[in-house]
Amino acid sequence: MDIHWGANWGLRLAIAAPMIAALSLGLFRFGLMDFRLPLLGVAVATAIAAVALVLAIIGLVWGGISGRALAALVIALAVLFVPLNTMRRGAAVPAIHDITTDLKNPPQFEAVQNIRSPSDNSLALDAKV
Repeated sequence: MDIHWGANWGLRLAIAAPMIAALSLGLFRFGLMDFRLPLLGVAVATAIAAVALVLAIIGLVWGGISGRALAALVIALAVLFVPLNTMRRGAAVPAIHDITTDLKNPPQFEAVQNIRSPSDNSLALDAKV
């Protein structure tokens, strides 16, 4: 039985995704790069893992169950778990610009009010935060 192209490419991309993420994080962790390029590398690895997941599902649906398709599915899900879980947890807390440490007498913005455009975020304090 011939392995479906979705399973083959899904596995290739699923293997590449954690390698790109690990390389990016390692370069940042050891101080070899500023955070910007490694952060882009993690985003690219996440996108590659998402494509690998789709290809693995295509391989499973049209090519039948195979070890390559299942491996691609598991690896892609493992890579996608971290950013998706981080997004889920981040959605449950207020945005960083809505946080103050002094709830009784929060600091008031003075100079910044004059340089902000009307389309910027509101400086009004939200009592429920």
